[in-house]
Amino acid sequence: MARPDSPGMIDGFMSVQAVRNQGERPPDGKPPKDAAPAANAEESRSDSALPPKQASMGHTALPSRHELICYSCGYAFVVTGSLNKVFCPKCREQLETSDRTIEGEWKEDIRTVGRVHVHQGATVMGATIVATDVIIAGDCTQAKLQPTRRIELDTGALVQPEVLDEHSVHVIAGARLSLTATLRCNTLEIFGELQATAEPTGMTTVHPGGMFRGTLKTEHLTVHDGGGLSASLHIAPAPPETPPEADKTADAEAVDEPASPSATKKKKLAAPSATKKASPSDPTKKASSQTKPAVKRVSSTKGKKRASKRPRRKVQ
Repeated sequence: MARPDSPGMIDGFMSVQAVRNQGERPPDGKPPKDAAPAANAEESRSDSALPPKQASMGHTALPSRHELICYSCGYAFVVTGSLNKVFCPKCREQLETSDRTIEGEWKEDIRTVGRVHVHQGATVMGATIVATDVIIAGDCTQAKLQPTRRIELDTGALVQPEVLDEHSVHVIAGARLSLTATLRCNTLEIFGELQATAEPTGMTTVHPGGMFRGTLKTEHLTVHDGGGLSASLHIAPAPPETPPEADKTADAEAVDEPASPSATKKKKLAAPSATKKASPSDPTKKASSQTKPAVKRVSSTKGKKRASKRPRRKVQ
């Protein structure tokens, strides 16, 4: 304690009292200034006890790939990344990449490599739609559809049956369709519910959550777990293709054609030598050479004595 008459100075009694009071106080538990914090010390002990961490690779997002077909020249190519400005590598035309939505009545032509969605209640009047995918939930009976990948059918879809003949057809999830006309298409994939008479030429697939009812005539059928099938099935490979009658007629004409002079010369060159020696004017020699084999006579005088020739007598 400092003296009141002289601040900053203490006497002996005060210093003894201060030391005594300091010894009676419990320690405040403060660590020295140079010591590390307790929490850091515990962490260092726990980290040393754990095994060393191994390097790990995080998730890497790859850019999306888009398989496109040019609607001008029909060239197929792949674009990686976003579709901002796309040029056809073959014809060098800039392609429209935006998705289009049709609501109400529509009469304009659409050409894009994106998707076109015809909503319920919409009607396409005589327009031509060229797109990668065409999603139909409205009336497209008077439209000209030219998808480069597939046609997707939703609830309320109306389309001419002959439009689907050469395309892949998807029945989207949640859709409920009942078709009266026979459905003929390339491949058929069912994610929703479909009741129809279907005759696809390729693969028919019923995905989980999908249901098909009716009559199905196809070459290949796949039903995944969770898919339903209640139909009359006729699964058989396509019959082998028979050659047309025109090809048979052409083959018959090729057989009846006379041989060319060059072929005749080749046949003469390939004829045996015996035929060359035989003259056509002497049929007897030709026949005899063919019927009588040539016999070679061999005379041997070994071990025999030659008889002496006697002179002939003259007869008077």
